[in-house]
Amino acid sequence: MAADGQVRDAMILTSSGSAVLDDIALHAVSQAAPLPAPPEALLTDGRFSFTVPFRFR
Repeated sequence: MAADGQVRDAMILTSSGSAVLDDIALHAVSQAAPLPAPPEALLTDGRFSFTVPFRFR
């Protein structure tokens, strides 16, 4: 994500095995934007990266 909380890139690290569920997870991330801006101390080259686990039941 960018310093302003905008999601700049999202990707699936480990597929659920279902393209539909993987697409839903990516869509959820894009719908959550803008996120709160991360603290400047956590930025690297103006970006902040993190992993969000999704569990579908």
